Amino acid sequence: MSSFRDRRRQIFLDEARYIKTVPFVQDWVRELGEGRSAVKAQEELAGSERTIADNLWWIWSLRQTAGEPLHLLAQELEPIVVAYERYVDAYEDTPDAAFYDAIRLWDGELMDTYVDYVNLLSAAVLLHREDLIPRIHSLIAGSEYDGSDLVIEELIKPYLPDRPEVDEWLWNEPYHLAMDAIIEDTAGKREKGMRAYVKAWYPSMKGYSGFWNKHAREDDDGMTTYVGYWTMEAAALSYLYNIDDTSYRDEIVYPKDLADYARSQPQRSPEAARLALRGGTSPAPTTAGEPCPRSGWWSTPALHDERRYFLIGDTLPTLDTTPAKGHITWHWEADQSPVPVIVGHTGLPAPRAGLWLKQDHADVRCRVELNQPLPLHEGNVAIWVWQEGVAFSAASGKPCPRAGRWRCEDAPQVERTFAEGETLPPLDGRAVVWRLLQAI
Repeated sequence: MSSFRDRRRQIFLDEARYIKTVPFVQDWVRELGEGRSAVKAQEELAGSERTIADNLWWIWSLRQTAGEPLHLLAQELEPIVVAYERYVDAYEDTPDAAFYDAIRLWDGELMDTYVDYVNLLSAAVLLHREDLIPRIHSLIAGSEYDGSDLVIEELIKPYLPDRPEVDEWLWNEPYHLAMDAIIEDTAGKREKGMRAYVKAWYPSMKGYSGFWNKHAREDDDGMTTYVGYWTMEAAALSYLYNIDDTSYRDEIVYPKDLADYARSQPQRSPEAARLALRGGTSPAPTTAGEPCPRSGWWSTPALHDERRYFLIGDTLPTLDTTPAKGHITWHWEADQSPVPVIVGHTGLPAPRAGLWLKQDHADVRCRVELNQPLPLHEGNVAIWVWQEGVAFSAASGKPCPRAGRWRCEDAPQVERTFAEGETLPPLDGRAVVWRLLQAI
């Protein structure tokens, strides 16, 4: 059983701070999302949407540094992009829209926002979410940063046709080293140049970024503001230009796990990626106990609303809660939209009711009520991942376990939206059972 120290991808991340920080920020994001309807001023709404997006990316970055599985993090990229799209849409409707600058790449004297944007774009490349690359580009489309930075252009031009020719970049140090490396005329020189860039990246951030040395500047509140120091574009460019990273892959800021993940699959266009996510021709229904024929979201008619993500080759499980047991079949979901991955830790209150899987052993599972402490596993602390798609139902008078669109089982034509924690109402004066249709 691997420990947190073994799983984490950088040594500066403290386990206690990590397990306290993630649910706190997730709760804050959820509260901001649930409070949208109460916001009146457009500027305030835009600010709230920006905060939600930044913190979703912040949580993702922290979880990546903590060593969480990359196939789950790949699924979690789209909600972050959606959140930034919501921000951009809200910002365009503010009185300051004439000064629209998307997700500002230049934030005063600091380069943090630029690093975040380039890392988000690079993560989409490395995790084979090529379908998201046009959407990430659209966050800056039409702004002064569109078509003005060679680093960004080198990351998007393999996926977007007819990009402009660019020969300048927003930040010379240290990015000129990466740009010099990719135009070298031999493989050896490209490797040497990229190695110099990776080694220079973090030292060059001193005095220009707010995140530099953040792990050494933690507050006394038990939480972390450090989420990792990563030059994801170095891995993305090494992958796109087929540069051998052997001599620099063990540098602490180089995300070698992401580079390896990228190389484990062929490069795809955005169109091919979208087709793969949709599944192309759907695989045939597959019997429990057989290997999963395609990575993605599957469901079974044996249990209403049971939706799970399987990797190709995973053994499709039986369900002990169903009378069919070994005779059930799993069906490819037509909608392959990703859903938020909710993570919890032994001893902390569960932020969602339902089925939880142990992070590194999906066959280890438990059912936990909302706010009930997540359990130990074989006497050891564990990280748990909430299984999206568990059938949620609750009776009138009970608190709503998940914000979303709900249907009355006693009157299926009646659908209503409830906030998490809201008391589920009766219908026409009588108690009824409500079932979750779509989480929000």
